[in-house]
Amino acid sequence: MTKIESNELIARFMGLEKEDDGYLRERNDLNGYDYGALFWYKPENMLYDKSWDWLMPVCEKINSFKLSYPAFMNCSVIIRPNECEIKDGSLHNSIFHFEVYDGNHADKYTTLSATYEVVLQFIKWYNENKVNG
Repeated sequence: MTKIESNELIARFMGLEKEDDGYLRERNDLNGYDYGALFWYKPENMLYDKSWDWLMPVCEKINSFKLSYPAFMNCSVIIRPNECEIKDGSLHNSIFHFEVYDGNHADKYTTLSATYEVVLQFIKWYNENKVNG
């Protein structure tokens, strides 16, 4: 999956809708009336892989999940220097984990990119299992 495809996957997870023109839009619906798009982005201009300002709201959304499939779990995104993991907050079991200081990744990844990788793993799992948060 390319960075553009990955950023689009995250954007859809965050509720943006893809339009026919290729833009992803955040809709402004109020009382059933569509006021149009508040924000619109091309996937290649999204910064989930480069900016904490873009990625942290995704982590916060994951943190808010209380999932009941495959078993009840409260999700917790835990970010430490050089690593990130998503744990089942009620059992403290690691669901997804990525370490930067693993010898294979140290020259290529940062804490931000480790967090990005873990978020992508979670979203793919979430979409495949049609989990309701």
